Amino acid sequence: MGLQRVGTGQGVLAKGGAEASARTLRHRLAPILASMALLAIAASVTEAQVVRFRMETTDSSGSSLDSVHVGDEFQLRVYAEDLRMQESGGVFAGYLDISYDASLAVPGADITFGDIYQNGKNSDLSAPGLFNDIGAFSSNGDFGIDPIGVGEHLLLSVPMQALAVGDLTFVGADAQNSPLYDVLVYNLNDVVKPSDIDFGNADVKIDFGQAMLRVQPIPEPTGWLLATLGLCWGVTRLRIRPRW
Repeated sequence: MGLQRVGTGQGVLAKGGAEASARTLRHRLAPILASMALLAIAASVTEAQVVRFRMETTDSSGSSLDSVHVGDEFQLRVYAEDLRMQESGGVFAGYLDISYDASLAVPGADITFGDIYQNGKNSDLSAPGLFNDIGAFSSNGDFGIDPIGVGEHLLLSVPMQALAVGDLTFVGADAQNSPLYDVLVYNLNDVVKPSDIDFGNADVKIDFGQAMLRVQPIPEPTGWLLATLGLCWGVTRLRIRPRW
């Protein structure tokens, strides 16, 4: 029986061409798939959070601090940011509660507000351990109608003084007085829900510092001092000497 030759050459060529075409297609689609993945991530972040408040402890010039000494003065600064990343966006109204340990620090008399947050200012510091419904709304443009845009902006700054040693934590939460102190953003015709807001926190360590007690040395007795003490002793003896 003779053997029949099977034409495998064309099949191999066809298979190799298909694999090459598939590699080329994957190479061309890779940037598109990566872009789609980034868009999906951005969309999920936007859906999760709309506004972020960032807190920071600083000195009077705005430099960040992670520790202070008892008696030192420092600031708690709060920044507001619209996470939708729109040039026509920005946080229009930013209000929140901030709690802290009143045994470790005390606020100063006045809160100062950022340059673009000069309307509707509220600075209730009356309750120990709580900044109640503090914040303001935009003064950017006439009546604050001009969008602020992307990026974070200083909302307010609270002067503080350290009272005792410890780890001081500031914790943000939603303001309770709605609708007066709702959080609002430009180009969104609704309030921002608390679940869509990162209210932030900040920590600062308070210690004793390098202060040392100064003990004044007791001077050594001098000849003049010894003579004076001897004279006083002699006079005392004469006064109390009994008479026989």
